[in-house]
Amino acid sequence: MRSNRRSVALSAFLLAGAIVGSLAQPASASPPTVPQTYVEGSDPAAALYNPLVVNQINLSMPPSTITGLTSPNVNSDNEGAYLPATMSAVVNGKAYGPMAVGVHLKGAWGSWRDINGKSGFKVKIDFVDKNARFFGVSKLTLNNMVQDPSFLHETMAYRIFRAVGIAAPRTGFANVTVNGVNYGLHLNLETFDTELLARFNVKPQHIYKAGVPSFADLAQGQEPGFAVGFGKADDKADLTSLIAANGANPQTDWFTRVSQVADLKEMTLDWATELFTGHWDGYVHNRNNYYLVSDSAGRFIMLPWGTDQSFYGGVDYYDNEGLMFRQCLLSKPCLALYQQALAKVVHTTNALNILPMTEAVAAAISSTALADTRKEFGNDQIPGYQAGARNILQSQLTNALTMIVPFDTEMATFGNADYGLAAPNSLLFVPASAKSIQIQGNPFSPTAVSSHPRMLLHAGLNTATIVISNQAGNNSQTFLVKVYRLSAKAISKTFAFVASSSHLTPKSLDALGVMSDKLANCQEIKVELLFGQAKLSYKSAIALAKRRANELNARLTALSVRPVRITYALSPKVSGDQVTVNLKYQG
Repeated sequence: MRSNRRSVALSAFLLAGAIVGSLAQPASASPPTVPQTYVEGSDPAAALYNPLVVNQINLSMPPSTITGLTSPNVNSDNEGAYLPATMSAVVNGKAYGPMAVGVHLKGAWGSWRDINGKSGFKVKIDFVDKNARFFGVSKLTLNNMVQDPSFLHETMAYRIFRAVGIAAPRTGFANVTVNGVNYGLHLNLETFDTELLARFNVKPQHIYKAGVPSFADLAQGQEPGFAVGFGKADDKADLTSLIAANGANPQTDWFTRVSQVADLKEMTLDWATELFTGHWDGYVHNRNNYYLVSDSAGRFIMLPWGTDQSFYGGVDYYDNEGLMFRQCLLSKPCLALYQQALAKVVHTTNALNILPMTEAVAAAISSTALADTRKEFGNDQIPGYQAGARNILQSQLTNALTMIVPFDTEMATFGNADYGLAAPNSLLFVPASAKSIQIQGNPFSPTAVSSHPRMLLHAGLNTATIVISNQAGNNSQTFLVKVYRLSAKAISKTFAFVASSSHLTPKSLDALGVMSDKLANCQEIKVELLFGQAKLSYKSAIALAKRRANELNARLTALSVRPVRITYALSPKVSGDQVTVNLKYQG
């Protein structure tokens, strides 16, 4: 159909900045479209870590590599150098490779197997070409899960760690073959490196790994037991400073000294999650499977690893094999942080709805797990271990919800009866007529009490603090809350595109940048575009309208302005290269 008199309106809705429907973005070559349930992140690597999909990893190795991966040439204390191999893969139904890679075996005392057993592997994508990446990553970590008959423990544990805010790896699954021989179901675990840390905005000075064989702790003289995974191997001054501070008296200056070289709020959260998930083989209980990461100022966080033996049973919440945790329990301010962390872990897990996830993952991996002839337990054991992991988690949750009540200072919601409630990390929107508001926090614990600050409101964003205290008054937590007072606004702008293209003119780009400052904190933005059909055919005009709408949306998104709806229409009264944009919003 061709007409310069007919006006056609088409709509597309934008959710979280991503166009769907008739304005769908073209798929890139990598990664392909993947099911979004339980996928975290929008980076290319996210496609690798969908726990509802079992991908395929095929490794081809020459005889020299096979020999190099055979005991006694390698063992649990000697991973050995990376050796040449070729990898091909099928990820979310799409084939990749072959590509030249390096491999070595992965595992420690309990999980290490040489190439004749069910090996775990590390695959170095940039072994030959230093710029090579596979979905944005330079290494793959393929765990053999020989100590986890449920195949679920790591996926469950790391999901809880990430949910509470700890920089922990994502997980997916892969069936692995070596020279055509099936090595069975492996956990595709996000490799612990600078690429993972970057997702959490962590820029490390050093990454130290601790555990077998030395089981190093943060005690005087134990620096040699920490392997340097990143940073200067001959300069451990930051680690020495942490160890020195940890030797202070916990009842006097320990908390002050350690707070200067460690993020104790993060560390107590890591320890609380270890114990809640029953991760007995971590730092707190066994001085094993943990990373220490320092930033440029030498301030440390602690991160988990090796969670495959979680959920076998509960672990004492005040177990204290690790020296730093033992010191924390003897320090009143650190003990308060730890108890707050416990409450956060419990409430976060309770809201995470993780039990249905474990059932979905179990169903997704079932056929591959049953076909795995290298696993070291029978098919009849898998359902029982999976049910056991779920039961342990449910038991931990039920018991912990009662256990934390006396010291729980977590806030469930804030707000008031007139304007509703909001989650602690979200905005409470109030109308333009609201000149002031008295707010209160709503604690999870029935015995906790909240402050009731009154806020005088100006248009836009307002902040206040709410204090939640436990009944005994020996534990409190301060929350920054945000209240947004709305006001009705509208802006109309005319933008020019380069003739017959989807590129905005330089002048229009400048105007868009100025406008974005006014729109960045808006609750809702609706963009209405009128496109002139000019001398184009109807079909060509529609195609150009779509491209221009996509371009404008991309520009707004890059400026942190996220429209919730774009509507575009053809009109004979508008020039083909001029676009009138009406932005209606409350802000």
